[in-house]
Amino acid sequence: MNLGRARFPQRAAVRRVRRTRPTHSRISLDTKILRAQSQNREVRSTALSMKTKTIIGISVVIILCSVSFWLGRLSGSHGVITYSVGGIPTSFNRAWPTYGLPLVNYESILIMLQNRHSKEAIPHLEAFLDAAVYDAKCRHPLLQSEDLKDIDKGLAKVARYREQFPRPITNSTNKLDQFWIARQKEIDAFLHGFAKQ
Repeated sequence: MNLGRARFPQRAAVRRVRRTRPTHSRISLDTKILRAQSQNREVRSTALSMKTKTIIGISVVIILCSVSFWLGRLSGSHGVITYSVGGIPTSFNRAWPTYGLPLVNYESILIMLQNRHSKEAIPHLEAFLDAAVYDAKCRHPLLQSEDLKDIDKGLAKVARYREQFPRPITNSTNKLDQFWIARQKEIDAFLHGFAKQ
């Protein structure tokens, strides 16, 4: 045995070198494994950061939506008061607290009718009707098909009344009168579509 080692000392040295020194393919395989592991870590950290960013983004959107909803409710309801009339919610704006409550007007018209002055009462009632039709015109686009049935029936009756008893529209140079004349023409044009219903 000793003779073999003594005879071929280079071979033993080569064997030792082969055992202790890694081969090129082994180095490249280790390098690939290390690269794959680092890429996996990068992918995981990117996925984690994307997940975190998504969660933060969704949370911010939810918070902003909630804040804008409550701010909208507070600003919108600040001037509007809702109360119940016979169990039905009714609203009015603080800027015009008597809107929809023409108490004095009703009283004055009733006095005219009680005193047999119906011709004097008619223009006041026509003005009330104009105001109600204009209000219905503004409300009309906000209603759904089922809600429109009752209001359309009422508008059809008013349109037939206006065909039977047309309201005289006078010309005037007064700016206030011109405003009301334009409003009356707008109301009549709106009612024209309901006359055949």
